Amino acid sequence: MTGKLQHVSKIAVPALLMAMMAGCASLSDLEKVQQQVDEVKATATAANATATTANVVATSASATASNASAVASDANTVASSAMATAKESKALASDARSLSDAAAATSAAAEKTSTEASGLATEASGLAATAAKASEKAVGVAVQAQKSMQQATIIFPVARVNSATGLPFVQWVVWPSMSEYKGVVPAPAAAAQAAPAEQAPAAEPTPASEPAPTAK
Repeated sequence: MTGKLQHVSKIAVPALLMAMMAGCASLSDLEKVQQQVDEVKATATAANATATTANVVATSASATASNASAVASDANTVASSAMATAKESKALASDARSLSDAAAATSAAAEKTSTEASGLATEASGLAATAAKASEKAVGVAVQAQKSMQQATIIFPVARVNSATGLPFVQWVVWPSMSEYKGVVPAPAAAAQAAPAEQAPAAEPTPASEPAPTAK
């Protein structure tokens, strides 16, 4: 546009000069020509300013476009990173789901084991109570047996020899004191004790030896 205005100015100025040289141009024509020249200059100045502004705007737009391109590149990078992060998050979520399922299965198994252990503990508690009662009874029986052993006495015969007569006889002894029994001797033992001891057979007399004959 600036080139067109300059071209118009180049045409108008020589025309004005030619009119003045010919002497046929009036004052009003000169004013009109001057007005046109001023308008052309103003239009050229405005066009120049507009072009300068447009150039600034274009430069700014270019810079903005460069910034937008950089921002778009950054956005693309961020989007790629976000996509990769989303994939990793999906994989982590899948792993977390698997771990959750495994934990749920482990929890169910642990609950079952706990229930079984509780039942076994209850059964063991019952067996322990029964064993405790049996142990108490066994202790009581042992104590009673010990008392019975302490209170018990045993009477048994002992074969002895009378130092005066040299004959054997039976003496009843009390265990554990090993003292002579002073009570009533049981009937079978008394009968055995009352039986007379067998006497040894008497030795036959030895015949007297005849005197030796005298010589005649």
